[in-house]
Amino acid sequence: MSKFIDTLNKLTRLESTPIGFRRDQAASMVRKIQLVSLVSKGEADKSGADTVLLDVREKGIEPESVSGMPGDIPWGAWLKGARQKDLKQLKDAGCDFIVFPAESTPLEIIEVQDIGKVLEIDTAISDSVLRSIVELPIDAVLVSVGLGNVNSLTWYDLMILQRLGGLPKKPLLAHIPVKISSGELEALWEAGVMAVITEGNIDKLRKTIDKADFTKARKREKNEPIIRQVSDSDIEDDY
Repeated sequence: MSKFIDTLNKLTRLESTPIGFRRDQAASMVRKIQLVSLVSKGEADKSGADTVLLDVREKGIEPESVSGMPGDIPWGAWLKGARQKDLKQLKDAGCDFIVFPAESTPLEIIEVQDIGKVLEIDTAISDSVLRSIVELPIDAVLVSVGLGNVNSLTWYDLMILQRLGGLPKKPLLAHIPVKISSGELEALWEAGVMAVITEGNIDKLRKTIDKADFTKARKREKNEPIIRQVSDSDIEDDY
């Protein structure tokens, strides 16, 4: 089991509560959005990160690129495409999880066990394809928002995250700009984002996360009782 994926699953696991009652907010106070530092080489500064993600999309997997990766916290690799031999090389180096795009990754890696699988998806993904992700043997999904020329989050980005944050049993990761306020982080958390991925100096973002309020219920965690609507046909079937 991937240590990083296990952490994400623990963050979403809710204690059973009587119907009609909200979950214990004291438990939610210890939970916070995870900070993943995106680096291009193993020797990069990782202080303050909960997890490290090595970007090998351009250069591929090289011995020098994975050397110096941390042993005290989980680390993963962001791939442009992956084959079984790539995953074996990464696992031998201590890699905990991989991020990969659906379009350019062979299905053969489905056989590889004991490594977390995070599917990179496009913000323009259709509803029908999005629904199919629920049944895929992957552990989480990742989407990039707020990057490019704007380099800041918009209301449209939040709408995208709200749409993706409700996937059952598929934790949502967001690749975001390094400059983000505590209010924006809290909005991402409420939308369903469990981890943010960013590059550069993360010291300020670490402090922002530590000071932010993550006690509010996230989108998938709002424990409101669901009352099934009864139609006329249901009533007729009972007689």
